[in-house]
Amino acid sequence: MTENLNTQKSSFKEYSKKMIQHRWFKRSIWILFSLFLISIISAELYLSSIQPDNVLLASPVKGEPINVLLIGTDAGLLAGGGTMPSRSDVLMLFSFDPVTNKTMMVSVPRDTLIFLDGIGYNRINASHVFGGTAMVLSEVEELLQIPIHYYAKINFKGFSTLIDAIGGVPHLVEMDMDYEDPYDVPPLLIHLKEGFQNLNGDKAEQYVRFRNETGDIGRVERQQKFIASLIHRVLTPTVWFRAPLVAIQMKDYLETNMHLSQGVSLVAKFVTSKETYEVTLPGYGEYINGAAYWVPNGFSLQNLWEQQKSK
Repeated sequence: MTENLNTQKSSFKEYSKKMIQHRWFKRSIWILFSLFLISIISAELYLSSIQPDNVLLASPVKGEPINVLLIGTDAGLLAGGGTMPSRSDVLMLFSFDPVTNKTMMVSVPRDTLIFLDGIGYNRINASHVFGGTAMVLSEVEELLQIPIHYYAKINFKGFSTLIDAIGGVPHLVEMDMDYEDPYDVPPLLIHLKEGFQNLNGDKAEQYVRFRNETGDIGRVERQQKFIASLIHRVLTPTVWFRAPLVAIQMKDYLETNMHLSQGVSLVAKFVTSKETYEVTLPGYGEYINGAAYWVPNGFSLQNLWEQQKSK
């Protein structure tokens, strides 16, 4: 009888322990979920103050691709402490097709030859110098024959700050990278070792700016690889809870017409796509009057989608 009573007490204690653990688990889930919501709302309210008033873009059409342009600019610094209008050194279009659940990432080389009204032929990275964000968006829309619905613009300082704010990005550096440009402002110093590593802001900037014998096209391909790693990093729970801190740190560097919730939704679409195609704008390199250009073949985004389908 006594043995049976002891067994019942032991079972009751075990049951009580499990119930307490279960309640704490549920409570922990709700606490984490509440913190996540607070983080999202805080970041949403803070980021609403960095949305531009002078850039109007078309709204997405149901059933048609959603197009997002990432613009990366240089610092616009001159020797001696002066400044000049910055150039758009990184142009990367993300196009998500909701019908096929596929994404295309199209990199537009900064040396792409275009015709600027009232100015003449020039590299596409000069469009930001002459007309800012609005001209860059217009030129890419004309080049790829598409509407752009969303964009995000950031300079290299902001890029480095973003990477540090999210705790770095795990990424494979394909080779030892060594390059120095003492004439850049500030001087560009690139020294990276081959191997998989967590790149902080400074090292990430070195990686995406590195150029070797493959020129701007090789640099573009590395940028595509790094952006893929960055997107996966952004979707990790540890980064979600840093949203308010990231928003505060990025306020002086980021310009976008997206709300945070839209950005998170789009990133999720890109990551969960059935397939992702990484493409560099088709063309060929040519020297014109002693300057290097990337001459586009005239392919529209629709042509690029059709090209992938035929493979």
